[in-house]
Amino acid sequence: MVERKTVQLKRLANGRSEEIRWGRWLRNKKVTEKMLIQSELSRTSQLVKGRHVLAIQDTTEINYQAHVKRVRGLGTVGNGKDVGLYLHPLLVIDADKKACIGFGAMKTWLRKSASPDYAKLPIESKESYRWIETAEQGKETLKEADVVTFVGDRESDIYEYLDRIPDERYHLLTRCSQKHRCLSNGQKLEEYLSSLKEAAQLRITVPREMRKGRVKRQADLSIKYGEIEIQRPANRKDNQGSKTVKLRVVEAKESHVPEGQKPIHWILLTTHEVNSPEEAKQIIGWYQCRWQIEQLFRTLKSQGLNIE
Repeated sequence: MVERKTVQLKRLANGRSEEIRWGRWLRNKKVTEKMLIQSELSRTSQLVKGRHVLAIQDTTEINYQAHVKRVRGLGTVGNGKDVGLYLHPLLVIDADKKACIGFGAMKTWLRKSASPDYAKLPIESKESYRWIETAEQGKETLKEADVVTFVGDRESDIYEYLDRIPDERYHLLTRCSQKHRCLSNGQKLEEYLSSLKEAAQLRITVPREMRKGRVKRQADLSIKYGEIEIQRPANRKDNQGSKTVKLRVVEAKESHVPEGQKPIHWILLTTHEVNSPEEAKQIIGWYQCRWQIEQLFRTLKSQGLNIE
């Protein structure tokens, strides 16, 4: 697949007989999705021993509307009409070398009609439970690693996820989506960040992203960091969970932006110690590695294997 940049058996195979053999293998009822995933997880588990790894989660949709007359058994994707499925992998990266190791977990699912009382459901009944479920599976796969840091974008800013997943060996690094979060001291998160003084500055390279109209550029970031304790939201149904969660927060904010570009403003929540500008910069560096899972999705779809 990598060498020939395709997933079509006819183009992959060296001749008709090989195409037929591979097709029979894929259709064999003993060749299951679960078996294929477990094979990859077993391989990854052998490679993480003694490392600090970044376990990066994200979701992508696989749209098969172009083949709607030839496929069956699928759900709908983001627009609510096209047929397809969802993929939520846990991509494992060496934290020091930034090299890709493999996958620590893999979830696929079909989206059916949503419950009208979705907001009132417990987290286990919501699609967002995938963040917790995938991290728990990742813990089992990556148990031989020295340290594991689960990295996620704003979708992973879920109280139950922040509460349940971390322990001494398993850390979180999540981009905050709720700057109005209530803290145990009575402040809102954004108020607390406004009260902090700039601790450092950092110049980073912002990669190009055609989907968002973003050009590659150098960005100068103002860095702040501190320690917070967030309160459990009143609408959460997990009454067995902690009433508060202690975290460190790192804010990276761009003030001078080229015309037409959106400024970077990252509020990063982590369970790692952040007691110096160097440690704050390290957190930002690890978060930047999240871009690798975006590259994975691009390689699977529009600029690589074209699996759709």
